[in-house]
Amino acid sequence: MLIALELQGFKSFADKTRFDFPDGITVVVGPNGSGKSNVVDAIKWVLGAQSAKALRGKDMIDVIFKGSSATGRKPANSAEATLVFDNSARKLPSDADEVQVTRRVYRSGEGEYLINGQPCRLKDIKDLFRGTGVGVDAYSLIEQGKVDRMLQASPKDRRIIFEEAAGISRFKVKKTEALRRLQRVDQNLLRLRDIVDEVKGRLESLKRQASKAQAFREMTTRLHHLRLQLGWTEYCHLTDRKENAAKLLAQLSQDRQQKELAVETARQTAHASDLELHRVAQRCQEVDADLQSVLQEIAVAQSQQANLSDRLGETESEIQRAGIRLAALRGRVDSLVGEVDSVAQEVADSQAVVQAASNHVASILAAHQTLSQSVRSREENLERLRKEHVVLLRTISDKTSAKGQVENQLAELAKAIAHHEHELQSLARAEQQARRHAEQAATQLKQIHLETNNATESLNSQQLQLEENRQLLAKRQEDAALLNGRLEGARERLSVLEALVAHQEGVDAGARHMLHMANQESTSPLWGSVRGLAGELLECDVHLAPLVDTALGATAQAIVLSDGGIVDALRDNQLQIEGRVTLIRLDRLPARRFGERIQLDGVAGIIGRADRLIRFRDELAGLYRYLLGTTWLVDSLSTALELGHFRGAGLRFVTADCQLVEGDISVTLGAAQALPGLVARRSEMLAARQEIETYTYQHTQAHAEVQRLHLRCSQLAPAVQALDLKVRELTKDFARQQVRAQQAVSRLDELEEQSGRHSTELEGARARHAALLPQMETLVSEVAELGSRIATVETALLSDRGTHGHEQVQLQALSEELTSGRIELARVEQRCDASRAALEQLHRNQRERQQAVEEARQEALRLDERRTQFELEILGLTSRLAESFLDVNSSTRFRSIWPPGHGTRT
Repeated sequence: MLIALELQGFKSFADKTRFDFPDGITVVVGPNGSGKSNVVDAIKWVLGAQSAKALRGKDMIDVIFKGSSATGRKPANSAEATLVFDNSARKLPSDADEVQVTRRVYRSGEGEYLINGQPCRLKDIKDLFRGTGVGVDAYSLIEQGKVDRMLQASPKDRRIIFEEAAGISRFKVKKTEALRRLQRVDQNLLRLRDIVDEVKGRLESLKRQASKAQAFREMTTRLHHLRLQLGWTEYCHLTDRKENAAKLLAQLSQDRQQKELAVETARQTAHASDLELHRVAQRCQEVDADLQSVLQEIAVAQSQQANLSDRLGETESEIQRAGIRLAALRGRVDSLVGEVDSVAQEVADSQAVVQAASNHVASILAAHQTLSQSVRSREENLERLRKEHVVLLRTISDKTSAKGQVENQLAELAKAIAHHEHELQSLARAEQQARRHAEQAATQLKQIHLETNNATESLNSQQLQLEENRQLLAKRQEDAALLNGRLEGARERLSVLEALVAHQEGVDAGARHMLHMANQESTSPLWGSVRGLAGELLECDVHLAPLVDTALGATAQAIVLSDGGIVDALRDNQLQIEGRVTLIRLDRLPARRFGERIQLDGVAGIIGRADRLIRFRDELAGLYRYLLGTTWLVDSLSTALELGHFRGAGLRFVTADCQLVEGDISVTLGAAQALPGLVARRSEMLAARQEIETYTYQHTQAHAEVQRLHLRCSQLAPAVQALDLKVRELTKDFARQQVRAQQAVSRLDELEEQSGRHSTELEGARARHAALLPQMETLVSEVAELGSRIATVETALLSDRGTHGHEQVQLQALSEELTSGRIELARVEQRCDASRAALEQLHRNQRERQQAVEEARQEALRLDERRTQFELEILGLTSRLAESFLDVNSSTRFRSIWPPGHGTRT
């Protein structure tokens, strides 16, 4: 129930005015100019009226008090109106006993709505009064002239009033909103379907990749077994060499001990000898020094020989791998040659098809021209037969008429001779003129008929092209809408990932703090050494990113430093970091580890080494070799456990399910983390950007194709309309010309009939009665002969008409076949161009493969030369060892020579 209306600055109510509405007041009355309409306008304005015209103004700011020159009042800066309702019965959906609805507008154009002093929307006010009968157009507010409009309202308008009174309108509004939400849901479903289709495409791609990987695994199983056999053979050979070397070392050690004992005995004997043996003792000392030098050279040469043997073995392994790679490349080249031959054959077949289609179109065109000439000749023959038929009919009619005239007017021929002679001359001139008119009309009729047929054929062709372009336009529009949906999905996915990167979700507080300080102090030399997070400085494929995240673990959030400046500052307490953070210095990376030399490529179940499956800058190669150089990605946990004997070398294994098998025999199982890791997040962002670029390009191409088809349809539509109008005009001209031709023929027939009649009468008058009887007999025979000739001409005319119709049908069929043949020829030429492009691409691939084969062959030759060099160096070392052993033996022999009488040295 309405309690009061408060106005301030609204139209004529400059000061704050309150209208109370106690029980019993339902009407506002007063003299003209008292402001009754302003009160009604205020109520409508508060209830949400949006039309300034309905409030008797041009703009919404016209409701603000404009000032008064009579009273000197200044214009108001705003207008405000408030409706106060009693809500004790809770008819309005509010918990307050009194509801105040306020609307306010400022001279700047800004406005606001309030319910009980709280800002709200216009929709909230409409929802508040919906179903209560209160509203801008509701029945509860009756202004001047509205009663008459309600009485004269249509049934549709009355139904709206009744529905508002019954409280049904709010349910209709809810229904409309629900339908609008359902439409949004349908749009979301369409986008979800696009995403599902995109994921299905990726799933199919992954299935194909999995099948290829399975085939590769099966093909490399045999290679794995052969490598194991080769390794076992080499192991056995090296074990035998080690045992022989150990035996030789033990024997040399015994010899050395014996020689050392002999030397010690000789030294004691030398000290006990007299001065005569002093020279021999000095000589023995010199020989001992030479012996030690030679033994040292022997040890160095043996070490160098062993090192060269190891390098020779590594070179032979590289030669074998280069040979295998060369054989694989040659096999790929051979397969590519076969594919090139296949595509070349396909191009030749396409060219043959193009030639056959061209020949077919040429044959159809020749048949079409031949049949067109036949149709034209048939039409000329028909025209000739028609003229002959008309002449015969006219002649037989004249003969019959003359016969009757001779029989009926024998008595009057003498009187009309002079008159008939004069009439015959006039009729001859008129007949010639009428014959010219008839011939001209027939020629124009034939020309209009040909133009009509040509225009009809052009119209049919243009209509067919227009319909094909419209169908293609609809299809291209659907494709563009689908691409737009996929593009929006990729952009939303990219925005979510960028938001995660911007907020550094999943990054420890210490790392975030340190990166924030590095960004703020980017010009400082100390913070210039910060390269970023270890997990954000690399790139890899999306399907491998979770595995790399698992391999890095917490190290992915480590800060990479180029030097130790920050570490020194932290050590000297010159810098404080909030939280825990891991720092990695690029200048303190360790050397290669033993586990990095182990090669598992080609082993069944091995995907690859982690540092070889990622992309990074060259200066970070040492970092990721240290972090991931001993981590191998495998297909399953069983494969990782089977390769457990390599964990002693420090190798780690990450399965395709993100399970980690450490070198200390610990196994980390369970599902991956809920949020994507740093590597996965960066990889997904790169993939999303690539998808956006691809979809943007495809959408641009589709949009350009749609525009082109729109332009083509807009160009064809006026042409079709113009041809249609031209066909209609030609049809009308043909009808008019046909009427003129018929009139000319009728006139000619009439003149010829008159001329024949006068000629017959004149001849009869001149021949008198004596010549009438022979003439009658002649006329009878001529009539019979003309009848037979007319029957023959009519038979030929009917036959030619049937043949002419059949030839026209054949001509129409040939025209359609010629059009379809030309379309097929264009399609075959397009396919031939595509095959040529594929052939050129295969030729380029073949040249690249041949270049790779040549590079592999050069690598094999280089390795072979390197092996030869190592063998030469080993031979040189072997000869040096032999010379050293000879020197040792010669020294031993020299030391066995003693002066007579001083004993023998063993």
